[in-house]
Amino acid sequence: IYGGDHAAAAQLARGAGVPDVACEWIAATGERFDGEGPRGLAGEQISLEARIIRAACACERVGADASALSAAAGLELDPRVVAALGSMLRRIAPGDS
Repeated sequence: IYGGDHAAAAQLARGAGVPDVACEWIAATGERFDGEGPRGLAGEQISLEARIIRAACACERVGADASALSAAAGLELDPRVVAALGSMLRRIAPGDS
């Protein structure tokens, strides 16, 4: 759903029987941490679940490129979520044991 119609994705999920609360998270993934999203929600106005989903989608888009994720921190993505995701990615990086 990254970069797509988040409201439509939420409606599709609702039609598939996904619980309403999860559909709300899906709809809110269009919001940016800096408030430049479709509804103008910013920071903690966006549910933590939606901020995590958005960061996960960004991670999927850029791969494990920590610098690309860091560049989006505070703008598109929640900096605390990016830090947690980066920490997790470093722990599971190939070659680490």
